[in-house]
Amino acid sequence: LVGCSSNPPQDVDAGHSAKIRVFHGTAVYMYPGQTCYGAKNQEIIYAAAGGFSMLVANKKVGMPTTDDTPWSYHEYIIPADKPLTIEMSWESEGGAVKHSCGPVGATFIPEVGKYYDTTMLFPNGGCSIQLRELVETSPGKASAEVKKATPAFACMKDKRGGWF
Repeated sequence: LVGCSSNPPQDVDAGHSAKIRVFHGTAVYMYPGQTCYGAKNQEIIYAAAGGFSMLVANKKVGMPTTDDTPWSYHEYIIPADKPLTIEMSWESEGGAVKHSCGPVGATFIPEVGKYYDTTMLFPNGGCSIQLRELVETSPGKASAEVKKATPAFACMKDKRGGWF
């Protein structure tokens, strides 16, 4: 299953990091240090590819679970105190009918030592990214509060070939 997910080196200083859980079922890309999505750089985290990515064993980095944590996910250590942009898209095909939504993007600034999770929602025939902050309530268990994220858009190249 080529391209289902990748696990880049987690070279993040523990004193300057946060953790995020990404639920499978949609294609998910994360762009540390970016306020847009689609930039081609070494920092991209290919978190999930949807479909068969649900069959890959969960990657865990020690996050508490909520009552609604699904069975298929990956967890990542991410840099704190700088933007993280999340890009998600979803596609389903059955016979001659194809449904899709996205890509959609959201940017937030993770805080040191905090836990987050993210998933795609499908309100009113559209799609959006939900970001939640997890607050540990007892060892290994957490409650979740929706966290505001800023809408993000596709990156563009400048005249020198850089991304913005």
